[in-house]
Amino acid sequence: LQCFESADPGAACDANGESVSSFTDARWLEAFRADNVAPTYFRFVAGGETVGVAAGLRTQSRHRLLQGISKGLCLHTGTVPLNGDPGLATDCFNCFYDYVVRNRYVSLLVGSYDYQYNYQILPVGVNRRIRDEYVLDLSCSLDELTKKLSKTRRQGINRVKKIGIVVKQAGVGSIVDLITVINCTKKKKTISGYGSYNPYYAYFLTEVVLGRLIESGIARLYVAKLDGELLSANFVVINQERAYALLGGSTPTGYQLNVGSFLDWRTIELLKAE
Repeated sequence: LQCFESADPGAACDANGESVSSFTDARWLEAFRADNVAPTYFRFVAGGETVGVAAGLRTQSRHRLLQGISKGLCLHTGTVPLNGDPGLATDCFNCFYDYVVRNRYVSLLVGSYDYQYNYQILPVGVNRRIRDEYVLDLSCSLDELTKKLSKTRRQGINRVKKIGIVVKQAGVGSIVDLITVINCTKKKKTISGYGSYNPYYAYFLTEVVLGRLIESGIARLYVAKLDGELLSANFVVINQERAYALLGGSTPTGYQLNVGSFLDWRTIELLKAE
């Protein structure tokens, strides 16, 4: 198994030329481009055939004298086997890690955003942290999804519906609303004892990047308001029949009314209507 790095986004696509994940998609990665950050793409080859792919960001210091000794790699999602074999996912990662070491990268961050595999054996020195994620499955019908909701959740959504809260897809200008609810959520979590809570999960995510992601079409921003008052917001990354709820939160009033669950449901409804 061999690892090859390329600046060509096509290197991280499947046999049909499609991105295997929102987080390996060129639209996602290009949004992060900066003086010291650039997209990079990987393919894993065995017997002359591409069997796996990966993509991420190549980083380096802004200081010229440090650039040669500060290069790093950041992948928002892991190595993807094109045949869906979990064992191959691990093999690709180990091959990728060997490539990183040989090419003298000094840091490596690998996220697991919307990632379906669990590496079975990791190289010595690699640390793993387990966490939960929200992935919205858009392949089911609304009736099927409704049946999967708990009775309490379903009743809560119906109760909020009757209040008259309006949910709309918003543009770049509403990122300020998203930042507002994120900061409200951070304050609430901190007060509740989450001292190290960080709402900006993805590495290198900034307000500028959020705007670029919306403009590229790979992300949607949904905002919930009642009589013009901001209550909640959702920032969702889209990939075929799946949507990844990357950022979101509610104001104190939004929490009291349990608008978050209602907004999640309306987000699914709006996405399925596209």
